[in-house]
Amino acid sequence: MMLEVRLTMPDGRIAVHPAPAEERDAAFGGFPKNSVLTLFDPTPEELGRVARAFHLDEAYLRDALDPLERPRVEVGETEDGAPVLILVLGLPHQNGDAASDGRPGSMPYGVMPVSLVHLKDHLLVVARRAHPAILDVLDGRRAPVATHMKTRLTLLIFQAVAEAYLAALRELRALSRAIERRLRAAHRNRELFMLLGVNKSLVYFASALRASVIVYRRLLAGRDLKLYADDADLLRSALVDLEQAEELTALHADRLSTLMDAYAAVIHNNVNAVLKVLTTLTVVLTLPVLIAGLFTINTRLPFEDAPWLFGLLLLAMIVSGGALVLYFYQRNFLRW
Repeated sequence: MMLEVRLTMPDGRIAVHPAPAEERDAAFGGFPKNSVLTLFDPTPEELGRVARAFHLDEAYLRDALDPLERPRVEVGETEDGAPVLILVLGLPHQNGDAASDGRPGSMPYGVMPVSLVHLKDHLLVVARRAHPAILDVLDGRRAPVATHMKTRLTLLIFQAVAEAYLAALRELRALSRAIERRLRAAHRNRELFMLLGVNKSLVYFASALRASVIVYRRLLAGRDLKLYADDADLLRSALVDLEQAEELTALHADRLSTLMDAYAAVIHNNVNAVLKVLTTLTVVLTLPVLIAGLFTINTRLPFEDAPWLFGLLLLAMIVSGGALVLYFYQRNFLRW
C-alpha cells in the first residue's frame, strides 16, 4: 500500500487521500494539519519523506517494520526539539493458509508490530501491512471520531487490538479442537505439526500480551498521554479485554501442551504395543523353525523314515507355538 493521508472533512466524513506532492519549503512537507498518516508496507522513499517532513529520526518509523519489535512506550523528540510519543503495539494477524498446510513450523497466527507516533498536529500509523481492525478505527467505522482527536484514535486502536486478540483466540481454540478430532481418528504427524503451529502462535501471543499490558497500564497512569474521564474509561475497558486475552492465552497454551503430551504418550504406548506383538511373534515362530531345522540337516536322526514323523513334528510345532502364545497372553504381551 502507498502512503495515505486521512483528514476529517467539514461534513464530518473522514476522507482518504494519496500523499500530496512533496513540498520541502511548506509546513509539514505539504501534509495537512490535524491529519493521520498511514504507512502500511512503506517504501524507503516514503519513510524518508515523512521523516524529513516532521524532522524525525527515521528509526522511529522503522521500528514497526521489525517483526521482532516488542510493545513499548518511548518518549523522544524531533530534530528541532518538539516532543514525540511512540507507542508500539503487537497486533495478531492470520498467516494466510498456514493454519491448514501442516508444515513444520507454520503458525496460523502471528503478531505484527504497529507503531503510533504522536506529533503535535499529526498522528503517524506505521505497520508492515494494513489490518482491518486498524482501518475500521481510522475510517470511523468503529466509532465516530475525527482525525484531530489523536488520543481518542489511539485508545480506539488499543481497544481494537484487545478485541482482535480475543477473536484470534476463539479461532485458535476452534482450530485446535478440529485438529484434535482428526488426531483421534488418525495419529499422523501432520496433525501434530498443526498443533505445534497453534502452540507457537500462543507463545507469540503470550509474549506480546505481557508487554502490551504494561503499555496499557503505563498510559492509564496519565504521565505520557493526557486522558480525560471518557478516555480513561475506554482505556480501562481495553485493559480488561487485554488481561482477559492474556489469561485465555495462558489457559489455551497449558491445555494444548497437556494435550500434545497426552497424544505423545498414546503414540509411544501404541508403538510399544506393536513392538511387543512383533517380538512375541518372532519368539513364537522361532521354536517351530528350530524343530523343523533339526530334520533338514544332513545327519541321520532317529525315526526319520517313520511315516508318522511328519505329523508328530507338525503337532509339536503347533503345541509349542500355542504354549508360547498362551504364556505371553497371560503376561499381557498380546493385550492392547
